[in-house]
Amino acid sequence: MNIELTVWRMQKHKQVVARQIRDIDRKLIDLEYKIKILKELKQIKEDIDGV
Repeated sequence: MNIELTVWRMQKHKQVVARQIRDIDRKLIDLEYKIKILKELKQIKEDIDGV
């Protein structure tokens, strides 16, 4: 097999994997933010129900 082609494919694959990792990381940050908001809303609800 052509070595240059193999190296190119590996580099391309590395770029794809790096993009997937960034996407997953972004989704995790989004989830953490949503969880934080839900916890704050739950606390507000408990405060209102406690009144």
